[in-house]
Amino acid sequence: MTKNTGRVLSLLAVLVIALGCSYDDSGLWKEVDKIKTELKQLRDQITSAQTVVDALSKGNVITGVTPLPDNEGWRITLSGNAQPIEIRNGKPAEVNIAKEGDRFYWVLIQPDGTQVFLTDKEGNKIPVTGNDGAPGATGEKGEPGAPGEKGEPGAPGEKGEPGAPGEKGEPGAPGEKGEPGAPGHSPSIAIDSDGFWTVDGERLKDPDGKEVKAQGDSFFKDVRVDKRKGVVVFTLAGGESFTLPIAGATHLHINEPKGAPYHSFEYGEKTRSIKLDAEGIQDLTIAKQPDGWTVRIGQNFPLAIEVTPPASGSYCSGGIIVVEGVDADGKLYRASTDVRVADFTDPRGVFVVVEGNMTDSNGMLMYYDGEGREYRHIFRNANPGKTIGNVVQDMFIYKDKVYLITQNGTRKDLGGEGRLVICDLKTMKMLSKDALDIPITDPKANGAHAWPQHLIVTSPTQIFIQYGSSDYERTGGMREITLADDKVTKISEDIEGTYGLWTKENAIKARMILSKGKIYFAHGHGVSILDPTTSKVIKTVKMEGRQCKDVVKGANGNLFAFFAGTFTGNMQWGAQFTSNPLIVELDKEGNIIDQAEAPAQITLPIATWSPNIGACASFTDPYLYFRGTSDFNSYTAARYNYEADTFDSQYIITPYVNYGYMGVDKYTGKLWIGTSKDYTTSTVFNYTVGDQPAPVGEFFYGSREGASPAGVDFYYRFTNEWINK
Repeated sequence: MTKNTGRVLSLLAVLVIALGCSYDDSGLWKEVDKIKTELKQLRDQITSAQTVVDALSKGNVITGVTPLPDNEGWRITLSGNAQPIEIRNGKPAEVNIAKEGDRFYWVLIQPDGTQVFLTDKEGNKIPVTGNDGAPGATGEKGEPGAPGEKGEPGAPGEKGEPGAPGEKGEPGAPGEKGEPGAPGHSPSIAIDSDGFWTVDGERLKDPDGKEVKAQGDSFFKDVRVDKRKGVVVFTLAGGESFTLPIAGATHLHINEPKGAPYHSFEYGEKTRSIKLDAEGIQDLTIAKQPDGWTVRIGQNFPLAIEVTPPASGSYCSGGIIVVEGVDADGKLYRASTDVRVADFTDPRGVFVVVEGNMTDSNGMLMYYDGEGREYRHIFRNANPGKTIGNVVQDMFIYKDKVYLITQNGTRKDLGGEGRLVICDLKTMKMLSKDALDIPITDPKANGAHAWPQHLIVTSPTQIFIQYGSSDYERTGGMREITLADDKVTKISEDIEGTYGLWTKENAIKARMILSKGKIYFAHGHGVSILDPTTSKVIKTVKMEGRQCKDVVKGANGNLFAFFAGTFTGNMQWGAQFTSNPLIVELDKEGNIIDQAEAPAQITLPIATWSPNIGACASFTDPYLYFRGTSDFNSYTAARYNYEADTFDSQYIITPYVNYGYMGVDKYTGKLWIGTSKDYTTSTVFNYTVGDQPAPVGEFFYGSREGASPAGVDFYYRFTNEWINK
C-alpha cells in the first residue's frame, strides 16, 4: 500500500470538474477516504511500535494475542498498558526502528536497504521511546584554593638577626557553582496532513535532500507467536529480533483499573491496595515509584501493593510504579502501572468540553495534565452515577471552582444534573446544580425557554450567560445570574440591548471574553462591551450587514472580531456574497485599531445553524485560527497573522468535520482541534504550528458520550495574568 497523498489532490481536481455534470463521484470519495485511512493506520503503527519497545524496556508481558481479520496482523494487550495495540503485517515503512546497544532508535531505510540513523539538530540519534529529559545536573561547587605557601625567612640585616619568616597565605576562594544543564529533548516523529514524515514538525529529508513520503504498512518485517516457548517474536525491518513473554504459569502482573489506563486517587486519599499476581515469582521489590508516594509489597493474602499518595503537594502528582522479581531460574520479571492523583489545578492543564450525542447521550469533560497524560470522564469519575447533562456547551474557571453549562441538562430521560453545574476544581466533585429553567418573555416565543450556551463568571455571586431559544434558536440574548453559597438566587430579565433575532440582533452563540474587568461579546452585526459592575452594555461597534462570528483576545492584549461578508439572497440557502470577510482589531475601549479583509478563498458562514467559527488566538504569537469556510461541514482550519497581515485559507486539513472551539496551548505550542465523525464519535488532534503544520497526537472518544467536542480550553485562559493582559 503506497500512501501517496498526491492521489488525493488529483482525485479532488477530477471531482471539481465533475461537479458541473451528472456524475457518480462516490468511487472517488471512497478512494480519498481509503488514503486517509491508510495514513491513520500508519500513524497508529508509530504508537504501537513505541508501546512494544517501551514494554520491552520495562519488562512487561503480553497478556493477550488475537489475530486481526484476513491475517493482517495481531491485536496485542500488554501488562501495564490498558489500551490494546495492533501490529500489522506488510511492507516495512521507510522510516523504521533499529537497535544499537540497549536502545532502539529511528532510522531511514534507503532504496538499497541500508539504514541511516535519524538525528536531531545537534546530531544525536532519536530514541523510539523516552520523554523529554530532566534538566542537566547543576555543576558541583569548586574546591577551595590551596593555602598560600609560607614565606621564606628574611635575609639577615647588617650584623643583625635574620628577618622573621613570611606569614602563611590565605586559602583561595571556593570555585563558583555551575549553572544547571539545559533540559533534554526527545524529538517527535510524525506524519503530517499531506502524508510526509516529520521530525518535530519539520519534514524529513533523505540524503538527496528530498522530502520523504509516508509509505509502507508496518515497522516490523514479521511478528510470530511461539506457543512452545510462550513468547511473541518481533522481527524488525533490518532483521533483528526480540521477544516478549506471554503471561503463563510464571508471571508478574499488577491489576489494571477498569475503564481507565491508570489508577486514579482522590486528593487526600489514604492507602489503597492494588492486587498483584506473582505466580512463580520470588524476591519481590519496588524498583520505581513516583516522588512523594509510598509503595510497599503487602504482607497479607491476596498479594497486593500498598499505595499511598502524597499527603499534600502539587497538581496531578503521579507516575509509574515498577515491581521486580525473579523466578526459580533467576530470570527477571517486571510489572508496572500508572498512578495519579485527580487534581485539576495544573497551570498547564487542558480541558475538552464534549457535548455528547444530542439524541441519546449526555456529554462529558476530559482533561490533560502538563505531562500530556489523559484523564477521562473526570466529572463522572468524581461523582459516581452522575453525568453533567445533555449538550455540554462551555466551562469557566473562577478561583477554586469550575462552572459548567449544558443546553439540555434537565432532560429526565437522560438524567443529567442540570444546566448549571458547579464543581470543586481540585477534585471535580459537584458542589451545586440548577435547572436554570428560564422562560422567554417575548410574546412571539410561544412558550420557548432559554438554552444556555456560554458563560462568564466575574465573582462568587455573579455569572453572565449567553443563550439561544429552544424554538430552534430563533432568538437569543444574555442574562445575569446571582448566586449565594453557589446556589442560584436570582435570574435577571434580558440585559438591555442583548436580546433579538438569531445572528442579527442577539448576543450570539459564541464564547465571551473577560478582559480587564469588562466582557466583550459577539452581538448580531457588531461586537459589544458589557460592564459587570452595572450589568449594562456600554458600547457596541457595528458593522452593518455583516454578522459577527466570534471575538478572541490576541497575544498583544487587543480584541479581534470576525465579520462575515455582506450578501444578497436568503442567508440559509444560496446566498451570494458581495464582499469578503473582515477581521477587526479593537482596543479595550472598543476603538477600531485596524481591520483586514480576508481573501476570496475564505468565507464565513451566515446561516443560523453556524453562528460561530470556533476561533482562537495564540497566547504568545500573532496568530488567529478559525474555520474559514461557509460550508455546513468544514474540514479546514484557516490562519491569520495580524502582525504580517497574511492569511492561510487551508492551513490545516482535518480528516473529519472540524467541530467546536480550537485552542493553542501556551506551554507546548500545539494547536488542538476537535473533530466529529457522524456526530457519534470524536477525535481531538494536536498539530504543530510552524510553516508546515503536522499532526503530533490524537485522542479518540469512541462512545456516544464522546460525540461532538464543543471546545478545547486551557487553565491559563482563566488566570489573572491573562485576563488582565
